Amino acid sequence: MTWQRLDRKVIAVDLVRAAVSLVPTAIAAGVLGLDPGDAWPALVVAVVGVLRAAADLARWATTRYRITPDRVEVRSGLFVRNERWIARDRIRSVGSDARLTHRLFGLRVVTVGAGLTGVAGATAALRIDAVSAATAQRLHEMLDATAIPSEEPDKPTGHLLAQFEPHWVLYNVLSIWVVFAGAGLTWGGYWLGRLFGYDALDHARDLAGGAHTGWLIALGAVGFLLLGCGGLVVGFSSRATGTSG
Repeated sequence: MTWQRLDRKVIAVDLVRAAVSLVPTAIAAGVLGLDPGDAWPALVVAVVGVLRAAADLARWATTRYRITPDRVEVRSGLFVRNERWIARDRIRSVGSDARLTHRLFGLRVVTVGAGLTGVAGATAALRIDAVSAATAQRLHEMLDATAIPSEEPDKPTGHLLAQFEPHWVLYNVLSIWVVFAGAGLTWGGYWLGRLFGYDALDHARDLAGGAHTGWLIALGAVGFLLLGCGGLVVGFSSRATGTSG
């Protein structure tokens, strides 16, 4: 196989990402009529989204892959060229998956797994992101035929090492990330309210009235941490569900 490009539908995916990142700015400026001083978070979202889309477009333009009788190779990089490969006789697994945006455009990410070989330049996993569903199926058929099974297919000798336990969620939230998650969610919710003319801070002052400052700080800290815990629980549960599925 000669050097191949990634699917050109990636361009459409990047255009959608860029357009979605511009939506908050369009709402803030066109619908709500906010000035740049109030709408700067929307501008940050727009800039980050457009830059990510541009970076992914550059990745598409510079990435090539090919399958030879001996190797699976991927080359990428604009200013610094990066070459990764897996020897075909070291392949242990071939799989494909798709994020939501990829699935909407019929794209897949092909992952080629191999055992650690100890050979300089070899790699444990190689991803081809992204190709069409038909190409992913063809690559799967080509490479799966050469994959070396780790166990005899008719002799299931594997042992269960661990399985998901609900109480793991508690361990997940006992970390410093609770603070960062709470800060991000609080700031995001406050800014979203400001976009629609609602100032949560002013509302909290009105509700507090003559309440003692210490109690207000304590209640705010508890709410802040609970919000962070909720964010981590949702994130952990979604990852656990996706892995088990």
